[in-house]
This record gives sequence, C-alpha cells and structure tokens, in this order.
Amino acid sequence: MANKFTARTGSKNLKARLLERKALNLRLKGWSYPKIAEKLGCSEGGAFKAVDRKLRAIQEESTHTVGLVRKQEVLRLDALLEKSLVALEAKYNPKIVDSIMKISARRASLLGLDAVQAQELHVISKLESMSDDEIKKAAMDIMIQAEPPVDKRKLN
Repeated sequence: MANKFTARTGSKNLKARLLERKALNLRLKGWSYPKIAEKLGCSEGGAFKAVDRKLRAIQEESTHTVGLVRKQEVLRLDALLEKSLVALEAKYNPKIVDSIMKISARRASLLGLDAVQAQELHVISKLESMSDDEIKKAAMDIMIQAEPPVDKRKLN
C-alpha cells in the first residue's frame, strides 16, 4: 500500500497535476475548452475538470497561506501587547493605553471576533458562464493571493 507521499507524487498523479497546470495556463491565455482538450489530448469535460481542479488547489493553498500569515500576525501583536502592558505597569501613559486598544482591535479583526460576516475565497465552479476576461481576472486574483508565507526568522 502506498504511503501518503507516494500517493501524491506517483507518476500518474504527477501527470495529472501537469495536465491541470497546462490546462489552466491555456485557459488563462483565452483558449476554449474544445481547443484545450484537443491540445492536451483529453475530452472537453476533462479539460474543464482539469482547470477546475487546478483552481481548487490554488484556492486551498491560498486559504492555508492566509491562515499562516494570520497566525504570524497574531503572534507579533501578542508580543507587542505584552510589551505595552509591561510598560503600562511601570508607568501610566495614555498613549500606551491607546496603543493597547489599537493592538487589541487589530488582533480581534484578524481573528474575526468583530466580523459581521467571514470573508472566504470561493472556487469558481461554473467557468462556462463567465467570459474569458472574467476567468483570467479571477484566476490571476487567486494566484496573487497565494503569496508564500513570511519567514518568522526574517521578522526579527
């Protein structure tokens, strides 16, 4: 039985991931699904599913990255809050109180404690109803949001 790593990196799976990447790149260049299918040697439905799977994978990576960045920011804010509280204990200063309030508000915002509604990234599931320009823009927006996480060692 294959382990989790070999299941994701098997030859068949790698070919599928490559097909998905190629299909999305062609779609971003404005190609239709029939032309993508012809170019990649698959069915039109297969071309659509490959693009959809790649967009879903990008969305998952983006969601994970946002979570990591959020955790790093909360840790940074917690450290600032701790320093501010220590300074306030040593000597009362209205500016420190103001800083503590701002740090607390930012922390609550990051954690969604004050949010009226949570903001989520949604995978585009009905690409056929969108114009090519709309698809390009949506895919580029998703890719831009998938920036790599910040290395905490570089923050210090």
